[in-house]
Amino acid sequence: MNKKGYLNQLMLAALALLMSFSVSLKAYAADVVTVDTVRAAWLAGDSSIKLSDYYLIYNTTRSQWGSTFDCVLYMLCDSGYEGDLFIYIDEDSSPVSGNYVGMTYYNGEYKTASDAGVYTRSAWYDAANGTQYGSATGYGFGIDMQYIQPGQMDTDFRFGSTNIPLFSSLEAAKSFFDSGDTSGLINGSDCSYFDSDIETPKDFQINFSTSQIFDDKGFFNECDFQFTWKQSEDTDLNGYQTEIYIQATHCKVSITNLFGSADSREQKLGDKLLISSASTSYDNKASIKWNDLVAYLNKDGTNLFGASNAGGVCCTYPIYFWVRNVKGNTYGDWIKVTVTPDNVVVDGNDYLGTGKGTVSHGYELVDGSGNGDQKESQYGQGYHVDIPYTSTNAIIDYIKSGFGLLGDNGLIAFFKDMFSFLPDPVWTIIFTMVGVCAIIIIIKVAK
Repeated sequence: MNKKGYLNQLMLAALALLMSFSVSLKAYAADVVTVDTVRAAWLAGDSSIKLSDYYLIYNTTRSQWGSTFDCVLYMLCDSGYEGDLFIYIDEDSSPVSGNYVGMTYYNGEYKTASDAGVYTRSAWYDAANGTQYGSATGYGFGIDMQYIQPGQMDTDFRFGSTNIPLFSSLEAAKSFFDSGDTSGLINGSDCSYFDSDIETPKDFQINFSTSQIFDDKGFFNECDFQFTWKQSEDTDLNGYQTEIYIQATHCKVSITNLFGSADSREQKLGDKLLISSASTSYDNKASIKWNDLVAYLNKDGTNLFGASNAGGVCCTYPIYFWVRNVKGNTYGDWIKVTVTPDNVVVDGNDYLGTGKGTVSHGYELVDGSGNGDQKESQYGQGYHVDIPYTSTNAIIDYIKSGFGLLGDNGLIAFFKDMFSFLPDPVWTIIFTMVGVCAIIIIIKVAK
């Protein structure tokens, strides 16, 4: 394959915008356009897109409509390709040296980004005022530094930044993948890459603080999460961090009858959201409270469905947790946990304060190198949690709650809404009688 001609073809297609426009044209303040802005625009147009974390930014000067202006191009990569993505600088390119070439490394083989199935999404913005001029999609990528289209673009291409590993030459890239030599890695502080030597979290387990993680309609219930895991005693954990992500299935619900007994749902899978990052030891614990989790999920749901989902969490199963160890700019394999009603064991009673559960199934070891292949499907099977049924304090708390009668979600509140025509004095008498009964029973239990 003629590499030079191939890059020319790619850049001509992108810069001339011959491909379909996929991002709606908008105007942003110049300092508002970021990678996250571009990412959100693509996802708003098509929520089924699965974007990787990788991006490439470069600048150029464009001549069009009788004027010349500086532009910034943001390129994002979809996930799903095979191998490790990287860029190298080709000093032997002609007629201008220094082309940036996108490639992958997989199972000892080097491929162009196009041959490896790397699908990219690019968007142009005016560097001065943030106006978006268009977008393009296609397989493969690179920055061709030559003058490629008279009257459209001059030779002033300027590399911006990327978190894709960038090497000074193809030989430097091969040296890195063969032996781990980073001497030719230009942007080591800006990129991250897979390292098979990083140990995966061992015996990772998820517990939660409710006896019903999904309600009768399949919606995600309020609960806190606790995570435990271990590492091998002979592993050097210096610099290790453990990252825990959640990826939720969001719902947009529309009621289909007057009684609210039926609904239609539009479901979309959200992004991986980092909810915990902690230094790793040999015996580890981490947790997240429901209120903190809600903040992450609300933002993610709003990005998917717009303001209509901003009022509260509306998620259903499956819920995914993703866990990995990182060290510096390197990371290991994933632990993927699928949470559904069939993958959990629950015990106790939330009214008694003993409601608890464990994700007992659905743990997988997933290749962290980018292809997403399952390595082990039996990871973490057979977990269980013991519930303290006989806790006197829990029983007393239950009695103090009026045996589930009191509170905003209690039976009395339900009947009060149903029989709202009864005067307040009647309800005052009912509450007083229940309260007296509760006090008498507490005294009897305490004795």
